[in-house]
This record gives sequence, structure tokens and C-alpha cells, in this order.
Amino acid sequence: MKSLRAFILGLAVFSLCASLAPANAQVEADGGLYWSMRGGLSQVANASIVDVPGYPATYTQTTDPTTGVVTTTLVTRGLNDHRGLRDLEMDYGWVAGAAIGYTWLYPDNSADLRMEFEGIYRRNVNGSVDAQYYPTTNNPDSDSIYTAANLPFKGSVSFRSAMFNVMLDFHTPTRIVPYVGLGAGVTHLVSKVGAINDDLLSPSWQAIGGVGYKLSPGTMLTLEFRYFALVGDEWSDLFQTDDLNSIEFDDWSMGVRFTF
Repeated sequence: MKSLRAFILGLAVFSLCASLAPANAQVEADGGLYWSMRGGLSQVANASIVDVPGYPATYTQTTDPTTGVVTTTLVTRGLNDHRGLRDLEMDYGWVAGAAIGYTWLYPDNSADLRMEFEGIYRRNVNGSVDAQYYPTTNNPDSDSIYTAANLPFKGSVSFRSAMFNVMLDFHTPTRIVPYVGLGAGVTHLVSKVGAINDDLLSPSWQAIGGVGYKLSPGTMLTLEFRYFALVGDEWSDLFQTDDLNSIEFDDWSMGVRFTF
């Protein structure tokens, strides 16, 4: 949400500056092959539910040789099963991306069509976990733990993504070009936090919303917000989940697009 508010503020400033620039009655769109690059801020977070298995208490038994009475003595206490609720949030990191694509012009419609291949790199360092655990069993001579704490940690997590995006550039009579899009691809996740080392490959998808400003024929400045998510089912030690679609990103970035 913080990055969404930042994007809205940046979009307002961007639109204000663009509105002060001279605009043609009808700005010609750029079609054909293009390449683009962008950079900005990125955040990664997830919420997960984790089952923590307990263990039984252990006992010894002795028999009185005279009376035959059996005495049971507790040796070690056990631990009840618990369920954990975790909400992990990394500090803001950075994102960089580059794409090559093609724009098909449809002057009689409300938008032009773009398709592109994109490479993205995201990196976040340090974060914190809000965690609480509650017992789900109540075995004799077993302890129940309950914790609710914000636990900071040091470490890094990085994501390398290869995506295919489909975009719509909406027509306006000005130099401002709003656009939306969807993308799908694959992401390589690498995390190093203490003894935790994740190295996972997962399908991923993203939703894109932004605005461009035609600086000159063939050159456009862009400002955009992206929601990005993984959709795999592999276990992650850092994110404590085997349902990777609980790992979500949001980022906002500025960039430039050049049409040949």
C-alpha cells in the first residue's frame, strides 16, 4: 500500500508536469519495434500459515519388587502441536527491467496493442516477521508455547524474472499515454537469511498500470506501478510456505521507451 500511495503521488506530479508542456491537437502514435528500460523501488511480502509439529513427553517406569506397584516418572516434557501465523515484509529494495517489443497501431480504435519480452531483476535486503503461534493439541505433560512478536532479520532475497507482456496504449489528444497490461513468465528466487537458503524456480505473473509522456517522436518517458506474484507450489524456507502465490510484490518505477 505504501508503494501504491507513492505511485499515485508520483503520477499526479508527472501528469501535472506533462499538462504544462505544449500538446498537439493530435499526437501521432509510434508503432513498430521498440526497446525499453526502467528502474525504481520494489517491496516483497507474504503471509503464511505453518504447522509446527510437537513431540510427546518421555517417561520411565519402575516396579517395586516387594509390592509390585509400578511407578511412572516423567523424564522430559513434551511440546504440543502448534499452528503459526506469519506475516513477512522485506524493506524496500530496487527493481530494474529491460524489454524489447512491438507496437501495432489501431488509429480507429481507442488503444494500440503492444507485446514484449522482458527481463526483470529485484533485490530486497533485511526485513521483519510478525509471528504468532498457538497450540492445536493439549497432551499431558506437554508444554504449549504462545508467541506474538515482531522479529527483525538480516539477509537478502533476489528475484530474476523472464516475462511476456501484453499491453494496451490508450489514445489521447495529448502527449500523455495511459497504458495497462498483463504478463506471465518464470521467476528464479534466491534468498540468503542466516542459515536459510532458498533457490527456487516458479511461474509468475504481473499486472501493470502506468502512464507515458511522449518526449519526442520515438521517445517516451514512463511512470508505472506493478503488482507481481509467484504461482508455484514449492516449499520456501524463508517465506515458510509451499504455496508460493502467497509471495507478492509491488513496485513503482520510471523508465524510457525508444521506438525504432
